[in-house]
Amino acid sequence: MKEIILKQKLSGILGMLLGGVFLAWIGFICAAVLNNIISIIPAIFGILGIRWIVIAAAMLLNRSRLSIRISPDGIELPTGTAFRPNAPKQTIPHSNILQIDRHVFLRGRGIKIIQTGGSEIFVDIRRYCSIKKFLTLCRKTGLPLA
Repeated sequence: MKEIILKQKLSGILGMLLGGVFLAWIGFICAAVLNNIISIIPAIFGILGIRWIVIAAAMLLNRSRLSIRISPDGIELPTGTAFRPNAPKQTIPHSNILQIDRHVFLRGRGIKIIQTGGSEIFVDIRRYCSIKKFLTLCRKTGLPLA
């Protein structure tokens, strides 16, 4: 089995981009219509919308660099952000993986990778694919599942 590359879902990125456009448009239009000191409040929402647009554009441009790689040799996880995509990736070799299991707690649902030394790594996999699909891909590559 060769290497599998998981990129972030486009739906979340495009939703953030469209939401930013909507917030910026509504915020700045309302600020222009009010045209007094109260217009600061909708202008803040407009600035928040511009911020969302910039973050979504950076995520879209760096989508391939922020991908997860699954191979028979192990798992490679991105450690960077949309504005720092060239950060070194965290590589977990197959020999260090004791088991991979789904994990649910207050922060959300995701994947827990338990290493041979006892350390645990939580990965919020839902931005890339479903938990079931991730576990299926790990099974196909021969990684140990719980």
